[in-house]
Amino acid sequence: RYNGGVMVLAYHGIGSSDAEGGFVISPERFGKHLAVLRAAGMHFVTAAQVADAFKARRSLPRKAVMVTFDDGRADAMMFADPLLEQADVTATMFVIADAAGDPGVYYAGWEDIKAYAASGRWDIQSHTSDLHREREVDSGETLPALTSLAPHESIAEFRARVHADLKSASSAIEARTGAPPVAFAYPFGAYGADRNNHPRIEAVVRHEVARHYELGFQQDDQETIPLANCASDALLLRRLEVEDWSGVQLLARIRS
Repeated sequence: RYNGGVMVLAYHGIGSSDAEGGFVISPERFGKHLAVLRAAGMHFVTAAQVADAFKARRSLPRKAVMVTFDDGRADAMMFADPLLEQADVTATMFVIADAAGDPGVYYAGWEDIKAYAASGRWDIQSHTSDLHREREVDSGETLPALTSLAPHESIAEFRARVHADLKSASSAIEARTGAPPVAFAYPFGAYGADRNNHPRIEAVVRHEVARHYELGFQQDDQETIPLANCASDALLLRRLEVEDWSGVQLLARIRS
C-alpha cells in the first residue's frame, strides 16, 4: 500500500515453460504475475505517463506499477501481448533501434513494433540504437559500449558517439510510432558509475541521456521493491529485475 510513487518491474524474455530461468519466464507465469498485480489493486502506468506526472509534479495513481521489457524481443511481445489484452493493461518496451531495423527470430522488426504500439498496449521507449553491446577495451576488460571509450577514442569523440546513437534511436522510434521516446533504459543497467574506463564517462552519459530523455532506468535484483517518485533522480530510476518467480513470491515481495 503506497501513494505518490511507482513500482517498476523489468522483464526480458517470455518463452516456453521449459525455458524458464534467469531472464526468461513462461507465458503462464507472466499471466499469473498480471493476475496477482490486478488482484492486489495495482494501477498500471507506462513510462510516458510517469514522465508526464513527474514533469507536472502530478500524483500518480495509488499503488502504481510499471511493467517494462528490455530489448524489443520478439518472444516477449508475441507472448505478452495477448495477456496484456486479456488483463486490459499496458506495458513499456525499451527497443534497441538497430536490432529492430535488422530483425530475426530474436528481435521484433519495426513493422511489428509499429503495430504493437498502435494497439495502445505498448509504450515504445529507447534502449540505444547500436550501443547495447559489450566489447574489449584497451585494458583487455570487456565493458559496455555505452560506458567505455573505444581504443584510442577521446572523451570528445565518445560524447559525439553517444549523442549520435541516442539521437538516432529517438528518431527511429518517433518515425515508426509517431511519438518521440521520453525514457531510456541503460544497457546492462550500466550508467557509468562503474564498468567504465574513464572518470568522466558517468557525467558524459548522464548529460547526453538528459538531452534526449526525461527518465532513465537502471535495473537490479535487490530484495526490496524500489519505488520511484517526483523526488527521485529521474535519470537513475531503479527497476526490480523480475526472473522466474511465482505469483506468490511476487505478491510476498510487494507486501514486504
